[in-house]
Amino acid sequence: MAAAQLWPPARPAGSARPARGDPPPPPPRPRRPPVPARPPPGMEEEEEAALGFLDRVLQEEEEEEEEEEEEGGTQQVEQDAGKGVEMRKLVLKDFLASEEMYINQLEALLLPMKPLRATATTSQPVLTIQQIETIFYKIQDIYEIHKELYDNLWPHLQNWDSEVVLGHLFQKLATQLGIYKAFVDNYKIALETAEKCSQHNSQFQKISEELKVKGTHSFVTMEALLYKPINRVTRSTSVLQDLLKHTPTDHPDYPLLQDALRISQNFLSSINEDIDPRRTAVTTPKGENRQLVKDGFLVEVAEGSRKLRHVFLFTDVLLCAKLKKTGVGKNQQYECKWYIPLAELVFPSLEESDLCPHVQAMPDHDLEDMKIKISSMKSEVLKEKANKGQSRAMERLKKKMFDNEFWLLLNSPSIPLRIHNRNGKVGSGDEKG
Repeated sequence: MAAAQLWPPARPAGSARPARGDPPPPPPRPRRPPVPARPPPGMEEEEEAALGFLDRVLQEEEEEEEEEEEEGGTQQVEQDAGKGVEMRKLVLKDFLASEEMYINQLEALLLPMKPLRATATTSQPVLTIQQIETIFYKIQDIYEIHKELYDNLWPHLQNWDSEVVLGHLFQKLATQLGIYKAFVDNYKIALETAEKCSQHNSQFQKISEELKVKGTHSFVTMEALLYKPINRVTRSTSVLQDLLKHTPTDHPDYPLLQDALRISQNFLSSINEDIDPRRTAVTTPKGENRQLVKDGFLVEVAEGSRKLRHVFLFTDVLLCAKLKKTGVGKNQQYECKWYIPLAELVFPSLEESDLCPHVQAMPDHDLEDMKIKISSMKSEVLKEKANKGQSRAMERLKKKMFDNEFWLLLNSPSIPLRIHNRNGKVGSGDEKG
């Protein structure tokens, strides 16, 4: 952007003052100031001609500089707009990849439903019609909603440009989230019914423990698949936030995405207490009532290195844990790293925070480059899968992609949250927080 200029321009030392009655030069760009005192007779015409020529040259140079600055500003705007378009495409591509996996999981869950229904009317049913309807309640409806969304979004990804509008599709999804409310309300009963049926029927037990998801090599349990819709219901909100972040406010898609996000957030807030079956009260050995308020992943900086941690906020304690590796379909297990009773938890003052070691943030351009790299690797995996199926080359590529995704997960957080125990103690921790 050109530097702001004051009007009229400052008069160079020794230059003649313009006559009082002369009109000021026209904006927006001042010409060269008037020449100094008139030259001696005989040189006047030649010198005026030379000065006039010099004046024109300088004016042309100034105009060229202005044009270059305007072009530079235009190029920067175009680059920013192009980057926004690419990031919107990247967000959609990642969402569709996860949506495809989710649809495959729902298909795996629905696969045994038809044969179970067929045997329900025979003399030796595996499950009754009522048990089947309880366990698979609303799964078919959820599957159809997401299959339709995927089928409608996929062509937009294939024919991507800056004018693509997606918000109406997410608006429709948001208005159908009531199906999830019905599923959440029935979730606990569905799990209990499936568990009881497994205990009393070995045939159903085998079915529920050996479900196969397309694109994977190991079996997964029915219990694990039934939790997928609970986990998925928040995904639409996060993808809408990411799309809005990279959508210009004057884009026709912006108000549509905003409306879809508003509907989704209102829905989530209405079922927030029911959406996670782990949020149940437990009684401690001391007879105190403890309830999980919120939990989530964050990155802990310990001894200069970043480590992924799962933090649990209970009504009486903050606990930091490491998620342990478990087999597919098995319950998650954690290793406690440290905990702080809420009564002893304090936040440092601004002055104290300034004295703490600085948390090194990764430059934004490095993070964006890694996102683009991961997206490119995902495309390579899909091509490799279409051409050769499972191969050693694809497995190596998937492992490298996983490593890059984990690097991005560890290095993306940049806002430090510092906490202390007022007594200077951190309970049962291998690594101090």
